[in-house]
Amino acid sequence: MFRLFLFINLLLLCSSFAEMSIKNEEDRVIFKDVKVLASQLLSKSPKDKTGQVLLKFAGWLKESDKDVKKLKAAVVFQDPITALPGEAKLEDVSAKLIKRLESLKDQVSNRLLYIVVSWFI
Repeated sequence: MFRLFLFINLLLLCSSFAEMSIKNEEDRVIFKDVKVLASQLLSKSPKDKTGQVLLKFAGWLKESDKDVKKLKAAVVFQDPITALPGEAKLEDVSAKLIKRLESLKDQVSNRLLYIVVSWFI
């Protein structure tokens, strides 16, 4: 219960930094992997908590992406979700997030988003 409360508060805090700009190739790769993994998890169960966290994170990275918009709509309206093409594993995505987190020592707002996602997946 406490983790959920903390997560909601962190989401509210992070919402002020909505849509990070993807400035480098490392963030592009993470965005693609997060989006694919979220679609894979949500296609199995739209109520999958890890999939929902990853989808929210993908939205923070790039809200204007058409796949992210479709996935969010499918979750909200409980439509069937088909996994996006590609392959992503939770362990690989977690490792990439942690590596990127270590490189964001001076960028507090971006670092916070990665901390939140890394903690909940």
